[in-house]
Amino acid sequence: VEATWLSIFGVASVCYRLLITVAIILLVADRYFGLGLLAGVLTFLGAFVMPTVKGFRYLVREPRIERARSRAWAWAGGALAVVLGFLIFVPMPNHFRAPGIVRAAGSTDVYTQVPGWLSEVVTEPGAPVNASTVLARMESPELEFAIAAARADLAEAVGRERQMLSDLAAGIEPTRVRREASEQRVAQLETDRDSLQIRSLSSGRWVAHDRDTWEGTWLPRGVRLGEVVGDSTDWEFFAVIAQENASELFGAIEHGAGIRFPGHAGLELELTKWRVVPGRQNVLPSPALGWTAGGPVRVRADDSNGVRTEEPFFLVVGQIEDGGALVAAGQSLLWQGRLGVMRFDLPWTPLMVQWPRQFRQLLQDRFEI
Repeated sequence: VEATWLSIFGVASVCYRLLITVAIILLVADRYFGLGLLAGVLTFLGAFVMPTVKGFRYLVREPRIERARSRAWAWAGGALAVVLGFLIFVPMPNHFRAPGIVRAAGSTDVYTQVPGWLSEVVTEPGAPVNASTVLARMESPELEFAIAAARADLAEAVGRERQMLSDLAAGIEPTRVRREASEQRVAQLETDRDSLQIRSLSSGRWVAHDRDTWEGTWLPRGVRLGEVVGDSTDWEFFAVIAQENASELFGAIEHGAGIRFPGHAGLELELTKWRVVPGRQNVLPSPALGWTAGGPVRVRADDSNGVRTEEPFFLVVGQIEDGGALVAAGQSLLWQGRLGVMRFDLPWTPLMVQWPRQFRQLLQDRFEI
């Protein structure tokens, strides 16, 4: 019994030492890649190459096993064959995880479409709204000046075109092109002026963020003012998939997926319906997922909203039907903006297939190699 426990302790201590060593190497390599690489090579030599060489020398030269050398070689070879066979041929569970956020079905974000002064929040936060309901108003004197100048330019272009019709037929085409460009310019500016009226894109309940801070201030294009929370009983989970998992993502469509939440790690919500949003994305579904808010996804340092990522990603939307019935310890598992982790199951594959792929993904993700 004592020998068994000592053997287990020896294996566990080696694994623990390797885990701590790898964590330190990654920490150093993030700052000094060359030094981390050197430490990694030395660790590999000390943890795997040197013990193998010592074991080989022991089997070849150790006089104490002279009478049982053949049996020692047989045991060592058999153990090595069992370990390699297990790593190479035995399929093991395979999956990857992606962070995400829960949102009520039909929820939409509200952004500023043009820069301007936020003069008034028309609809009180918490009030129910319908599609096209005016939520807030903005003002932009510069835009009004630009519209006036564009209209003057259009009037001049129309006058020149009429003059060319009567004086010089060869100049009709250039003046027509200028007049059409002026019309497009005026139409675009008038569309921007209409965008000063910030409207809801869907029906639900209007939730404004930092209203007291933004009201009366200048806001650039693309500032997230809040969201309209959908009034559906169904929920959706928006998962952010890193680029290195893109190939595995499309292979996971035929298999299952599940969601776990902090505080309820023992409960997994199985998903039967989920879809991949076409194209790569660079705007997070919520600032809560970005580094600025303490989330796991890296965002650009120059983005004050904390939603634009440094690297493109793929977005997966999982459909959770009748989420209100999901209760744990008398409390609903789902609420607007709750963070969670979505796990995608993949076909079982041997560890010697999984480990090299995970190592390549680690190098690509952390060191861009």
